Amino acid sequence: MRTPTLLALVALTTAGCLPRELEGDEAGECMDQIDNDQDGITDCADPGCDNASPCVRTAGLEDVPTPTEGDADTDADADSDADADSDSDSDADSDSDADSDSDADSDSDADSDSDADSDSDADTDTGILWGVAGDATVRATTYEGTESWTFEALADGRVCEFTWDMVDWDHSEPGFDPIWASCTDFDGNACDFGFTVTMKQGRTSSGDCASFGIYDADWEDYGYVGYGYMEDWRYNGWTYYSNALMYYVTYDYYGYTFGVWYPFDDTYWGVQSSLTVNSFEYEWPEALITLY
Repeated sequence: MRTPTLLALVALTTAGCLPRELEGDEAGECMDQIDNDQDGITDCADPGCDNASPCVRTAGLEDVPTPTEGDADTDADADSDADADSDSDSDADSDSDADSDSDADSDSDADSDSDADSDSDADTDTGILWGVAGDATVRATTYEGTESWTFEALADGRVCEFTWDMVDWDHSEPGFDPIWASCTDFDGNACDFGFTVTMKQGRTSSGDCASFGIYDADWEDYGYVGYGYMEDWRYNGWTYYSNALMYYVTYDYYGYTFGVWYPFDDTYWGVQSSLTVNSFEYEWPEALITLY
């Protein structure tokens, strides 16, 4: 345990034999905020730093005028404003408008149009509100009703509604039911009902859906979905959702396709659904999406 003490004494003795250090005799000493020569004066205040480049203005040169650029302001550019860019407006960007972005329009975003959103078109939209609502009659082996999608553009309030006839999958058709998993909760309890439903006869029911890129001929037959309903959706014996719309979702995983029935309820998803006798209704609240 004596070795560290001996090393410390050697270090102190050696340091005492060195010549006295001067402020500014090593690069960087005039701007390191350290009193290197231990005289109580630091950096540019020490006479040893009088000729160091960081201290030139404190060595009697404070009144040297700024080189003139031909304008009346005090910055280093040639325009007439007080900022450091080369245009003549009062902001700090390089364009000639008065906003803080670098494009040539008068709004504060970085695109080239004059509205306040982030796209490059001339409207003020930031997306579209999309909603879903359905109304069906449910019997022991059939499901029949309608489903409507609504679109509303935030830019100008344009609205359209597109509607399909929702009918139970025709099991007489060749092939198998595309939804092969029974509608259950995670505990294995059966749903009140679950159907494979085809979306037929799609049509614009109100408004101008073509302005949203939705055309009757292209969207007439939309395919199939899995719809169901569960009054009490349980997991580990606990009721997590009540009056839940059940929706079948498929996944592709390394070439294998599998499906899961998901509950959508008012508590978490905001989806309202109800089953009264044979009348089943559901409404998916408007959500913001971006189509263009």
